[in-house]
Amino acid sequence: MAVEQGWQRRFPFLELSPTEIEALIQPFAGGARVLEAEPLSGGLRNTNYRLRLSTRSEPVVLRVFSADPSACRREAALARLVGARVPVASVLHSEPDAPTPWNIVSWIDGERFDHLLKHASAEDVDATARAAGRVLAVIHAYRLAAPGFLRDDLSVGDFESFSGDWSDMLRGWLLSGRSGARLGPDLTERLLRFIADHAHRLEALRGQASLLHADYKPWNLLIRDHDIAGVLDWEFAFSGMPLNDVGIFLRHSASLPPAYRDGFVAGYREGGGELPADWLRLARMIDLISLCYFLERPEDDPAVLRDVRPLIETTLREFAP
Repeated sequence: MAVEQGWQRRFPFLELSPTEIEALIQPFAGGARVLEAEPLSGGLRNTNYRLRLSTRSEPVVLRVFSADPSACRREAALARLVGARVPVASVLHSEPDAPTPWNIVSWIDGERFDHLLKHASAEDVDATARAAGRVLAVIHAYRLAAPGFLRDDLSVGDFESFSGDWSDMLRGWLLSGRSGARLGPDLTERLLRFIADHAHRLEALRGQASLLHADYKPWNLLIRDHDIAGVLDWEFAFSGMPLNDVGIFLRHSASLPPAYRDGFVAGYREGGGELPADWLRLARMIDLISLCYFLERPEDDPAVLRDVRPLIETTLREFAP
């Protein structure tokens, strides 16, 4: 499930000794000794350590924002916004103006959902996916002023260099970017035809402005007793179409038990989430943006094409036979 874990890191993991961590976190825990600093796996951009400190009985997490420094302040603001209704780590201390910004957040005990999927029964998958759907519906209940990227204070900006138009972005990447070259002429042509034939279906969703996690997948969900104990890694959050998150969560559903999709959909609706007619096609269409964006990475990583190409082919096979 955590397919992207086989991909190359785009930003090196910061190797920090206990002494270096002690010096770094002085503003949070001056004089504390680091008894244990465990690097945390997961994620390809930032650096996370589980810390045990001499001055605290409970572990904490040091999260260093080496990829996007602005995400430090934004994640802290998002935790304050949704923390009363969504299970997220509490931000105990934030240093957004440090040379490399960092947060200290609470530790959440739980098993990653992608790990649970390796051994769970169909009943366990259904119950946990249902819980994931309910939580996502709560996230989407936060309405913002307009679609766009979030600034540090959670006001909404524009989409910067992106047009915000689904078909324009995809055509640009396929015709002038790396995506077309990496997919090859045949698959690129099929995808361009699909875009031309189906772009009109998204018109009714234009202007939607819900809070999106934008990386809502089992890798970023901690599970405890069939409930969601924590939703991790909010650095990509923005304002837009709820089906963006639905498409991400269901990206690999074709290779998972039916209970994964069915439970999620039931939970999302139970939580107040709304799914329009033809929602699965629309979610797959929106997810093509993420898949082609992965292919636009400047690094030549064969694992990315290996994992992304079959997902694009699945969408075309299901909806453009």
